[in-house]
Amino acid sequence: MRHPCEWPFSGYQEIQNPPKRGGLIDRASLLKLCYEKDEGQLKNVLKKLMEEILAQDKMERESKWTDSVAIGDRLFVEETKEKLGIKAKGRKIIAGNGEFKIREIQQPYEAHIDPKRVHLNSGNTFFWNDISIKTNS
Repeated sequence: MRHPCEWPFSGYQEIQNPPKRGGLIDRASLLKLCYEKDEGQLKNVLKKLMEEILAQDKMERESKWTDSVAIGDRLFVEETKEKLGIKAKGRKIIAGNGEFKIREIQQPYEAHIDPKRVHLNSGNTFFWNDISIKTNS
């Protein structure tokens, strides 16, 4: 999938085809931030910008967007984290470059293992194809 219009769950898709309810983007705030008068103009500007980016072959992943739950000013990010409630557990607010992000702190898998209680070895390993499934029939 080369064009964002092909991605079923994306900001581009939500702006071009706003859901009747339950959208994630605050379109009124986005209009103000982009200095656009209405959603039709915003859609056209975004579509034109995307076509220019695709024509220049500058499609690069920006990890801040894909690795973060929310990005914005401090107030927005704090309010978003509060609204997420238990879903925000384990996620931290990180500040940098004039913006704030909610992200999970990346830790290696070993950080979750208590070495006093668990020893990874072949004795506590099983393979899916070796499991016999019992049924009540």
